[in-house]
Amino acid sequence: MVLASDVASDGAEYDFFTSVERIVDGDLMGVISDVHRKLLPTAEVSGWNAAALFIWHIVLVLAVWSFFGGAISRIAVVELGRHERVTFGEAIDFGKQKFISGFMAPVFIVISMCVMALPVLGIAALARFEFGVAIAGLLWILVIVFGISITVLMFGLLFGWPLMNPAIMAEEAGDMFEAVSRSMAYTYQAPLKYLLYTVACIGIGMLGYVVVINFTNVAESVIINVSGITAGETGAATLEAAAKSHFQDDLSGPVAFGSRVISSLHVAGRTMAVGFLFTFFVSAAAGIYLLLRRAVDQTPLDDVYVVDEETKYALPELMEAAKAQAEVDESEVSISPELSVAGGESDGVSEISSNTAEPQEPDAEDEADAADSSDENGDAQ
Repeated sequence: MVLASDVASDGAEYDFFTSVERIVDGDLMGVISDVHRKLLPTAEVSGWNAAALFIWHIVLVLAVWSFFGGAISRIAVVELGRHERVTFGEAIDFGKQKFISGFMAPVFIVISMCVMALPVLGIAALARFEFGVAIAGLLWILVIVFGISITVLMFGLLFGWPLMNPAIMAEEAGDMFEAVSRSMAYTYQAPLKYLLYTVACIGIGMLGYVVVINFTNVAESVIINVSGITAGETGAATLEAAAKSHFQDDLSGPVAFGSRVISSLHVAGRTMAVGFLFTFFVSAAAGIYLLLRRAVDQTPLDDVYVVDEETKYALPELMEAAKAQAEVDESEVSISPELSVAGGESDGVSEISSNTAEPQEPDAEDEADAADSSDENGDAQ
C-alpha cells in the first residue's frame, strides 16, 4: 500500500484517497497495477497476473500480521490487562503456537463468504433461460438470505479483524473460531463503544506519531550538523546527502559505499519511526478488545490467559519422573517370573511343614468309631 504518495497511470496521478475512490468504483486491479508499476517500473501486470499479485500481497500481509502482530498483541494484552511484563522471546514463542489460528481467522470468513456466494451464482445462472427466470424468481428469497449473510460477514471482517489477534492471544482457548466469534460479537453488540474507543485511539496515535516523527527529524538534524563540524565542506555535503538518501551520480569507490551504508542506516531509523504506527495500532486493538470484552461479556480486564511458572517449568521434572517409573516397571517385569517360581516353591514347602508340624486332633466321631471297634474285638475274643 502506498500512502501519501502519487501513483502514475496513463499520464494521470492518483493519491491515496483517489486510489480508495477507484477501489470503491470497482477499479481494484487498476490500482494494483499502478502500485506495481510504481515499485517495479519495468514490469507490466494486468489481468490474472494482477489478481495473483494481489493474492500474494494479501498472503504476505496476513503472515506478518499473524506472526509479528500476534507477538505484539500478546505483549499488549498481558501488559494492559494484568500489568505484567512478557519478554519478546516469550511473545514470539506464543505467537508461533498461535500463528495458524491468526492466519486462518480472516481467511475462514472469506471462505465462508465464497461458499455462501455459490447458491447465489447458481440461482443467477438460471436467468440465462426463459423458464430459468421464473425458477430464479421462486428461489430469489434464498439469494436475499445469502446476500444478507455475506454482507454481515463482510462488515464483520472489515471492522472486526483488528480484534482477532487479541482474542487469540488473550483467551485460554484462543483459536480461529474463538477469534471469529468474538470479533463478530463485539463488533455488532457494542458498535458505539467500538467507535468511541477507536476515535480516542486515533487521536492518541496521531499525537504520538507527531512526537515520534519530530523526534526522529530533530535527531537526524543533530547528527548531520554535529558531523559537519569536522567533516569539512565537501564531506559535510556528502554526509548530508547520504543521510537524506540523496545520492550523487559522480560518487564511486569507498565514498559511494560509505554513502550507501549511511543512507541505509538512516532509512532504517525512519522506518522504525513509521513502525510506531503499526505497533500502536496493534496495541490499541488489544486495549479496545479488552474494553469491549468487559462491556459485552462482563469479563474483568485482568482475565488474560498466562502460562504459570509451575506448568511452564514442570515438564522436565515430569519427564524425569516418568523415565524413572518406566525403569522401575521394566525391572519389575524382568524379576516377576523368578518371583512367581520362588513363590510357588515356598508355598509347597509351607504346606508340607504345616502338615507335619501341626497334627490334626481327632474329633468325636473318630473316637466313637474307635470305641466300637474295640468292643467288637472284645466280644470276638
